[in-house]
Amino acid sequence: MGFLFDKTGPCPYRDRCGSFKAMKRNEAWIEEELRSRRGDGRYMELLLWRLRHIRDVMERCLNFNG
Repeated sequence: MGFLFDKTGPCPYRDRCGSFKAMKRNEAWIEEELRSRRGDGRYMELLLWRLRHIRDVMERCLNFNG
């Protein structure tokens, strides 16, 4: 089962992938929210958690094709 996590290179379909484009849009929106808001405690924690999650998924798209 280790072969599932072997790096294989970027996904060749990410330029056309609707999911990848949505993740990029969400990443940009979250980054803007984090810049514009200060001190909203729980909301900021949620945004940071979502940003980490999105970046983890995008990393899989970029590094684990197949």
